[in-house]
Amino acid sequence: MTELRDGLEALYASSDVQGRLASDPVRFPRRFLDARDQEVAGLVAATFAFGRVDLFGPVLERLLAAMGPSPRDWVDAYDGAPLGAFEYRWLKARRLELFFAGLRDVLTKRGSLEAIAVEGFDGTAASSLEALGQALGPELARPSKRSACKRMCMYLRWMVRPPIEGIDLGIWDLPASALVIPLDTHVSKIARLLGLTARRTDGWATALDITASLAELDPSDPVRFDFAIAHLGISGACIGRASEDHCPRCVLRACCSA
Repeated sequence: MTELRDGLEALYASSDVQGRLASDPVRFPRRFLDARDQEVAGLVAATFAFGRVDLFGPVLERLLAAMGPSPRDWVDAYDGAPLGAFEYRWLKARRLELFFAGLRDVLTKRGSLEAIAVEGFDGTAASSLEALGQALGPELARPSKRSACKRMCMYLRWMVRPPIEGIDLGIWDLPASALVIPLDTHVSKIARLLGLTARRTDGWATALDITASLAELDPSDPVRFDFAIAHLGISGACIGRASEDHCPRCVLRACCSA
């Protein structure tokens, strides 16, 4: 465990946060100063953040530009206007129109997404994710469906973790200790190589398993290493298997099974 802790701390310390932010979807909510705008822009960014960043990134750029200086005000005033220009893969125009109309109604009734997440919180991230899913509808994955809920766990991380490294926003009143790792293909491959989980499938149980292993290293902030691990894979510095070109330079090589 000491070797793993030292390796992850070295990875954390060596991460080019500012350089990697340019290709991370958290850059979209970070453009706004008002918490009302940050939580709406964050939800929109998380909703689109699947597939290749060079594909969903331009769509988000256009959509947020159309939403203007205040995404929250735009949603509050949304009148069902056609959104075909912002389609992305299975997020077709009609789904987007229903999504924004539903979001408008929820924000009108509840005031904020934070209010829903905090009221539903029972000590676990799953409870807040379920509450958000029930309020916002089928576009959002839920732990009860055994999904890893990668995008919504990422969204919670943005909203909850303090902006220590200049990554997350820390605008919601929930504990970072309750967060669950956003489990994407890069994190899952590297987590298995590091022995953070022995599970072979990617779902909610695996996300919890990896988070529990990380909580042994930092119980107050178990997803602290998420950004660094994810971008180790995204950048191509780790390809998820032994490589003479990559492994010798990796700060995790002493605790990796590749």
